Amino acid sequence: MKPWMSMPIDWLKGEPTPYGEIYWCEESQYGLVMPRPDRESVRSFYDLKAYYTHGSNHVTESEKNTFLDWLRVNIAWRFDRGTEITANFIDRSLAGKISSICEIGCGNGELLQQLKEIGHKVCGVEPDEKALAFLKDLDVYPGTAEEMPTAVMSRSFDLVIIKHVLEHCLDPLVALRNAYQLLRSGGILVCEVPNNCALQLSYDGVTWPFLDIPRHLNFFTPTSLRAICEKSGFKMQSLFFRGYTRQFSNSWINTQAFIWDRLRDAQAQADAYPLPKRISQVRVWKHLFVSLLARAEKKYDSVGIIAIRP
Repeated sequence: MKPWMSMPIDWLKGEPTPYGEIYWCEESQYGLVMPRPDRESVRSFYDLKAYYTHGSNHVTESEKNTFLDWLRVNIAWRFDRGTEITANFIDRSLAGKISSICEIGCGNGELLQQLKEIGHKVCGVEPDEKALAFLKDLDVYPGTAEEMPTAVMSRSFDLVIIKHVLEHCLDPLVALRNAYQLLRSGGILVCEVPNNCALQLSYDGVTWPFLDIPRHLNFFTPTSLRAICEKSGFKMQSLFFRGYTRQFSNSWINTQAFIWDRLRDAQAQADAYPLPKRISQVRVWKHLFVSLLARAEKKYDSVGIIAIRP
C-alpha cells in the first residue's frame, strides 16, 4: 500500500485529526486510514451537533438557486440512470414476497418504516443511540456491524441491507461475515458504499464530501467491493450505481466550499493532499460535461452490490 490522500482535519468539527492519512493498494483497489483508531475514538467521531441519523443534515443547505443552477441540475437529472435503494427497490429484489429484513446501520429508520408499511417484517441495528430510528415504532437494537446484538444474531433473515456502513467499520470483513450469518440460504445482501473511483473525487480531492475523514475508514471501488463480498462467502448477482444529480446541486457545491474554507481557517492547506482550487461554477460545469456520458463506475459517487448467500 502507498500513501494516497491526506486530510489533516475533521471538516465537520474543524479540528485536527491524527487519522487523516489514507493508504491505497492499486492492485486490490482498496484504501484505508492508517493508523487505525481504537473503538473509543471511533465513537467520538460522531459526537456532532448535526448528523443525518439525528434528522439534521450535515451537508450545507442552499436557499438560493439561479436559472443556471436549475439548468445544471436538470441536465444532470436527465442523464442520471442511478438506482436508489428504496422500499420499492427492495420489494422488487424480493419479487414482492413478504419477507424478514434486517438493516444494519438503519440511521433515521426511514427505509425500515417504509418497508414495514408495505408489509415486511423488519429489524434494525444502529450504533447511534440518539438516532431517530429508536424513536419510531420499529424493532431496533443498539449495536454495530462488527459487534451485533445477540438478539439479532440469534435470528435469520431473507434480506440484509448495509447502506453506507462498511466505510465506517474498523473491520469491514467482520461486518460482512456477520451479515452472512444473519441470512438464510438463498438470502439477499444489498450493500452500498461511496465509489472511490468516481470522477468527482479526482476533481475535488480532499474536499470531496464522501471522503469524510475520520468517520470513513475504508475506501472501496466496484472491484474491491465485489472482492470483499466474495471473500465473505457471498455470490455476486449484480452491481448498481447511484449519486449523480446531487453532485451538481448548490448544497453539494457549498459543502465542498465549506470544507476548503475549514482547511484554510485551520491553516492546514499545506498538509492536505490532493488539495484542489476552491470550488467554482466553471469547474462544476466542466465536470458536468465531462461526466455526462462517462462509464457508470466513473460517473456515480456510490456503488452497490446485490449478492446471495449460497
